[in-house]
Amino acid sequence: MKFIASPTKKAEKEYANVVNDENVEYHWQVVERILFIYSKLNPGVKYVQGMNEIIGPIYYVLASDNDDEWARYAEADAYYCFQLLMSEIKDNFIKTLDNSYCGIESLMSQFHERLQICDEALYKHITDLAIKPQFYAFRWLSLLLSQEFPLPDVITIWDSLFSATNRFNLLCNICLAMLEKERDELLSADFSTCLRLLQNYREIDVGQLISFAHELEDGLYARCSSSSIDNRNSKNQVEKVFSAQKSKLIASLSNFIKTFSKK
Repeated sequence: MKFIASPTKKAEKEYANVVNDENVEYHWQVVERILFIYSKLNPGVKYVQGMNEIIGPIYYVLASDNDDEWARYAEADAYYCFQLLMSEIKDNFIKTLDNSYCGIESLMSQFHERLQICDEALYKHITDLAIKPQFYAFRWLSLLLSQEFPLPDVITIWDSLFSATNRFNLLCNICLAMLEKERDELLSADFSTCLRLLQNYREIDVGQLISFAHELEDGLYARCSSSSIDNRNSKNQVEKVFSAQKSKLIASLSNFIKTFSKK
């Protein structure tokens, strides 16, 4: 397992037990075993650095279950969930598919085009600075934002993603919302400052971020393209009230999860 020991150092640090006993199995060892078995059973994908960032939150949630009976089977459950999720995102980790219609390059290109439609001024500024989506969106999209926020916030985002009928569309909208939240700073920044803002995203209320993403999806954001604005103006008042209630509900859920995670 030496070939996966190095990439899982971050997982080792974050998920290790505090007990110094050779008879006690560490959490990072369980995560390592899951990745090892996955790589053996999926030779076409194998292990690629970054997969540990995908399995980490899944295993954490299952291993932290208050019901000991459920937590006992965290490893098997985590592998099952990881396998299911990887069946949807594995193309992001296969280098030979990078430039295909289903690869990560295509996904980043779609995201960049969506930014142009949503906010042409910001798109032009980033493009003029020669900041490619590969510099920041690669990690956002391929790892489902798992490296951009604290673990409780990642769990909140994933809860929204996994409950969405089109989770990858929502993922792109969350990424767009992240850009729009930093719009003023980005528009006034040079290359290095922009890159720093994008690669080291600040802490933010992810409940509001998710609400913002839903506004983008529903065409309720003011800087969207003219066609989106027309769609927005055509929505009736009932839909607007429903959207506001949905935003409040998501924000409340986010705060609840944060509070629960601290206990």
